[in-house]
Amino acid sequence: MSASIKNMALSLPPAEIHGYPKKSLGIHEDLHGFIYAMAKAIPIDLAIVSLSPAMIGTGPSKGVAVHTDMLIAGLDAVAVDTICARLLGFRPQAVNYLFRLIKDGVGQGNLDNIDVKG
Repeated sequence: MSASIKNMALSLPPAEIHGYPKKSLGIHEDLHGFIYAMAKAIPIDLAIVSLSPAMIGTGPSKGVAVHTDMLIAGLDAVAVDTICARLLGFRPQAVNYLFRLIKDGVGQGNLDNIDVKG
């Protein structure tokens, strides 16, 4: 699942510093571990995810675009990504980095404790 935490984690450091392509540097060997470590090390103050379009399947080349006209934003990136996961049909436990961040108390992953407006 590509949402706020994954997008932030893979944007640092920029390719100008770590080189091209990122895949050859080994971060994809344990992608969820890398995302988890980056999210623990660098707090995310504002998480924004555009779901128009949202990609379902193996994107970006083999996925199916779904236009939802939705934007999800919040001050808790774990909560934002939890909502995104549920909208895509995943429980947070199915997204390894998200599950680990919830377990470590980095953010809220219980839907009953997330205030959804709109």
